[in-house]
Amino acid sequence: MVWRGKFLFLEFMGIFDSFKRSLKGYVPLKNAFTPFKAGGIEAKNRFFRSATWLGLAAENGEVTQELTKRYSDLVRGDVGFIWTGLVSVSPEGVNLPRMLQLHSKQHIDSLGRLARSITRAGGKIGIQLAHGGAMSKREFNGRKPVLAPSEIRDPRTNEIKANEISIPEIMRIISDFTHAAGAAKAMGFNAIQLHLAHGFLFNQFLSPRFNKRSDQYGGQRDGRAFIIKQTLEYIRNAIGNDFPIWVKMNCSDFVANGQTEDDALSLASHLMGWGVNGIEVSGGTPDSGKLGPCREVFKTIDEAYFLSLALKIKKVSRLPVILVGGIRSTGIIEDVLIKGIDGISLSRPLICEPLLVKRFSEGDLSPSICLSCNECFRYSYESGAACAQFVEE
Repeated sequence: MVWRGKFLFLEFMGIFDSFKRSLKGYVPLKNAFTPFKAGGIEAKNRFFRSATWLGLAAENGEVTQELTKRYSDLVRGDVGFIWTGLVSVSPEGVNLPRMLQLHSKQHIDSLGRLARSITRAGGKIGIQLAHGGAMSKREFNGRKPVLAPSEIRDPRTNEIKANEISIPEIMRIISDFTHAAGAAKAMGFNAIQLHLAHGFLFNQFLSPRFNKRSDQYGGQRDGRAFIIKQTLEYIRNAIGNDFPIWVKMNCSDFVANGQTEDDALSLASHLMGWGVNGIEVSGGTPDSGKLGPCREVFKTIDEAYFLSLALKIKKVSRLPVILVGGIRSTGIIEDVLIKGIDGISLSRPLICEPLLVKRFSEGDLSPSICLSCNECFRYSYESGAACAQFVEE
């Protein structure tokens, strides 16, 4: 199979790079295991599990025993703070199979059990709230209409692929986010994170590629960001000032006519005033090709590929910033923290090695064995995320 050849190539590159670094010695983690206390979040170290869809929820969006086990493994592996995989706040916003949802009492009950389970195990957990917008899929959202900032038509057939969201629908979705945030606080989660990145609904509003509106939700930067400002104000008014609100945002969409670096810096400069406590910086969308969120990492120079833009976001936002994106080795981890980033966020490496952070803490400083091949997400679609290195086919 094609992917197997790619896997072998990446494995060779990873072994070669590990050999080169072994000659220099691994960098001890002096900063990564200091306590994190910023943006309303307290954790025993600087390692975060980035919100990652695993395809392990029930078909109706409830938490399963297997999903709870995966998160419990991260607690056992000494991950300081866990963000759940993305959780849909509106029924039509579901865009992936077996994706967590927060639309009903049953969802609240199952997510509440998850939060209590992780807390009892000594972990810290936040919930990522999202809406798929134009990425929503009718086969997963109960055949509901797909909504987007502006109408989208198939260029070949002229068929409508997504309907423009009306203002009443915008207010209803804002209400859904607000109710979900209130439920998350009541359920015992330690924080919420709004998904403003990776081509999801809020990112679509920020992007001229998707947002062609001429009302208060479109036009120039402030108009395209207005739905985010409004949502944050509603949520903050509902949950009070003592509960942490974080966002995951793109430093750039890395796609023509998308959200740019300047757009991102403008947004970041407003977030503190809009009630945000902290930022996780990512980048890219499904249309970004090799510049998407989950890039190939062949050697250490490829790691932390959003770092330079994340530092700019931290400067203009004056908020704590955690960074995701291809971080694999202890030298890069320490470098990122020394340069001023507050925390390290990991996704694929923790699918590959749930006990990675514990391994680091016990003195094994060899890099993550994750090959960045992205095959784990293929398994997410099929039966649940798994590392291809450990799956027999």
